[in-house]
Amino acid sequence: MVLPKRLAGVVWILVATGCYASMAAFTKRAMADMDVFEVVFWRSVLVTVIAVIASRVVGESLRPRHWGRLSLRSGFGLVAMVLYFWCLGEIPLGVGTTLLYTSPLFTVLLSGVVLGEARSKMTLPLALVAFVGVLFIAWPDGEVSWGSNATLGVAAGLGSGLLAGLAYLTVRKLRETETSSGIVLFFAVFSCLGTAPLALRNGLPDLWPHGALLLGVGVFAGLGQLAMTHAYRIEKASLVGPFSYAQIVFSFTLGAVLFGERIDAWTVGGMALVIGAGAVLSRQANARAPKPR
Repeated sequence: MVLPKRLAGVVWILVATGCYASMAAFTKRAMADMDVFEVVFWRSVLVTVIAVIASRVVGESLRPRHWGRLSLRSGFGLVAMVLYFWCLGEIPLGVGTTLLYTSPLFTVLLSGVVLGEARSKMTLPLALVAFVGVLFIAWPDGEVSWGSNATLGVAAGLGSGLLAGLAYLTVRKLRETETSSGIVLFFAVFSCLGTAPLALRNGLPDLWPHGALLLGVGVFAGLGQLAMTHAYRIEKASLVGPFSYAQIVFSFTLGAVLFGERIDAWTVGGMALVIGAGAVLSRQANARAPKPR
C-alpha cells in the first residue's frame, strides 16, 4: 500500500525521531563505561560509511564546494554532539533530549542576526515561554536525584542546543551549494578527525559489549539522518518539522523503560513548555522559509 504523500512525510519523520531516540539510549548506556570522544568517534565512523552508501544509491555528489562554511557547520555540530552525549550520561534521557531541542529556538532567534531573516511578532514571547520551561527543568524539586553533575549536565544540554542551532543556520546557506549527502559526510569525517586522537589513545574498544553499543549508536544515527532527509524531501518542512518533537516523548519512554528514570512534575511542565513553544516556532519559521533550490 502506497501512503499519501502527506502521511508518508509524517511517518518518515516519526521513524527518524524513533531512530534518534534509540541512538540516544545506546549513547547513554555507552557513556556509563566509555569516554565521550570514543562514542562520538565511532558514531562518526559508521555514519561516514552510511553516508557514502546512501550517496551512491541516490546518485548525489559528495564533492565539497564551500570548505569554509562546511568546516564552520561541522565545528558547531561536533561540539554540540560532544556536549549532548556527555549530558546524556548525567541527566535523564528525556530531559537531555528536551534541552537539545532548544536548537530551533536559537535558530529562530539568531536567524535575524546571522541571516537577516524577518521574525514574527510571536518569536520573542514564545522563546521566553520556552526558556521558562528550561528553568523548570534545570531546578527540579528535591525528590528526584539526577546525580552529582546534574547542573553541569543541564548546562551542557543547553549548550548543545545553542550550537546545534548555529549549525542549522549554516546548513541553510550550505543548501545553496552542497548536497545533503555531502553535508552529512563532511560532518562525519570532520568529527572522526577531530576526535580520533582522544578516542584512540586507549586502543580499540572491546567487541562486547562496547562494540555492540557503538554499532547501535552509529547505525541508528545514520538511519535517522536518512529517514529525516527523506521526510523533508517529500513533504513541507512546516508540516513535518513539529513532529520531530516526538523524539522527546520516545526518549522519555526509553529512559523510563531501560534506565528506570523518573522526573518530577516541574520537569514535565518545563518539557511541555519547551516542546510547545519550539514546535510553534519551528512551524512558523519553516512556513516562511524559501524552498531549497
